[in-house]
Amino acid sequence: MRKLAIFAVVSLGAVTIVAWISMFAFPTPADHHAIIVSAGIAYVVQLCTFSVARYFAKTKKMPTSLQAAD
Repeated sequence: MRKLAIFAVVSLGAVTIVAWISMFAFPTPADHHAIIVSAGIAYVVQLCTFSVARYFAKTKKMPTSLQAAD
């Protein structure tokens, strides 16, 4: 659970920084809304994918080359 929390914080920081920088390139309110929505979706997908990958790495149900390092 601790690794998920660390990943969540780091991922949130990265997504926030990229979204903030993108808002300078796309200045309209509609662009800002699209950036915020897509950043939120990306964040949720990243957390879900990380959780699934960690689960399968623990259960050893995927090839060794795809397992997350501990």
